[in-house]
Amino acid sequence: YEAPITLDDAVAGTVRLELNLDYIEAGATNSLLLILGATCLLLTVCVLLSGTYFQYAVSFPVNLLAFALSNIRKGEIDTCPEPDANHELSAAIRQYNATAEFLAQNASLKQPSTQELNSEDQNQAIAAGEHATTFLVISLTNYQYLASTLPNKILVELLNKFYFYIDKASRLYNGNVCFCADGEAFINFSEVRIVDDQAFFGVCCAQLFLKIIDGINEIADETIPAKYRIAVHSGQQVNRLYSPITQTSNNLRGETLDEARTICESCPDNAVLISAVTYEKAGGSSRLHAEEHAEVCETELISTFLAGEPMSEYKLLIERQAVQLINLFAD
Repeated sequence: YEAPITLDDAVAGTVRLELNLDYIEAGATNSLLLILGATCLLLTVCVLLSGTYFQYAVSFPVNLLAFALSNIRKGEIDTCPEPDANHELSAAIRQYNATAEFLAQNASLKQPSTQELNSEDQNQAIAAGEHATTFLVISLTNYQYLASTLPNKILVELLNKFYFYIDKASRLYNGNVCFCADGEAFINFSEVRIVDDQAFFGVCCAQLFLKIIDGINEIADETIPAKYRIAVHSGQQVNRLYSPITQTSNNLRGETLDEARTICESCPDNAVLISAVTYEKAGGSSRLHAEEHAEVCETELISTFLAGEPMSEYKLLIERQAVQLINLFAD
């Protein structure tokens, strides 16, 4: 800005003012850079926080759910951890868990194979009065002792639980209870169409029953000293006898039943004894943990195996089925 200085109508000089904006521009530029830097930093933090939240609240639960769903195809039915938040994803996981628990309670390890048996061979076997089958024998070892020492009310409740669990456990593996009396039960797996699956399902049912023994013996907050022997044997099923109770021919007899009972008598208490035939048909060491046991003498020597813990592929399912059965009786 420039202005003249006048005195007595004469110009005495001029005044010149200059405004330097460099420091203002520098300050404004620095402020703008700081604002941009802070904005970028905040955006970066927001992105990181959003990514972390997405991983924790969405991606991780979805991956767990996908993993649990993929395991169903392998026969491993398990629940998925539920998020703490209450939103659509947690609702979906809760629905899946309810379905998984239902399947674990009501489904067996695998769906029966759709492979059709040779009808001509099957008809020939039936015509001859026999076909391959697997029997599971469960015996209350000290039944006579318990019957003479326990109060009648306690004994009746124990037997009711014993027979109840035999029925429910056998249904999970397509077995039918063909005899049940005096602390002894026979379960027939002939409805499983594949012979190898009959043997494997019989062993799985035996291992499941072994898991629920403690629940059976728990009566009125007391533990009953009941002991059980469990045997699984495969062979030829012969002769169906008419039952006046069911009015069907579901009474079975034959050497296989006698051999199964003999194997059961040789079984240690609270253990599962498997005949060598059953062990091989069930898949041997590839599907079962078992060690050789003593030979049993009936009409001929029968090699046996003492079953161990279920393999990891289906151990979780059997344990979950055991919990569901215990809860089912409690309800």
